[in-house]
Amino acid sequence: MCIAKAITSGYFPLGATLMSEAIAAAVEANEDAYGSIGHGYTYSGHPVGCAAGIAALAETRRLGVDQNAAARGLELAAALETLKRRHEIVGDVRYKGLMVGLELVDDREKKTPANKSTMAQVAEAAYEAGLMIRVSGNNIILSPPLVVSAENVARIAEGLDAGLAAAG
Repeated sequence: MCIAKAITSGYFPLGATLMSEAIAAAVEANEDAYGSIGHGYTYSGHPVGCAAGIAALAETRRLGVDQNAAARGLELAAALETLKRRHEIVGDVRYKGLMVGLELVDDREKKTPANKSTMAQVAEAAYEAGLMIRVSGNNIILSPPLVVSAENVARIAEGLDAGLAAAG
């Protein structure tokens, strides 16, 4: 897995390649010319970037960001399930922690995707209610920050509710 920006919370450029121990062992056991991972990038191992990454990780742990994200993810999931029950336009909700996708449909039974104008109407009404959403086809994609508060989750749900009601 290749990762970057979030390692330092965006304060300094740093990227990394992650792999499991099993994959690393398989690569290291291979003795032909292809038995290595040729990686070396502009910002690889930069001492300032690595220091920023270590500091960001320490701060993440100190603040318990993972625990907050887990708790807020459960709250957001419950709110999304409530919105699905309330609005026929919501065909499906998918979430993993704070990563969210709402599939909007014209017909829930047939799973007919909502059209572009419907998606624009939802986005505009949500924006008017104070929530900026990302639209991808007939999906609403949300990924609030890991430090989101319970109050923010409630505001997200209210903004989505307003957007969905406008189009429903």
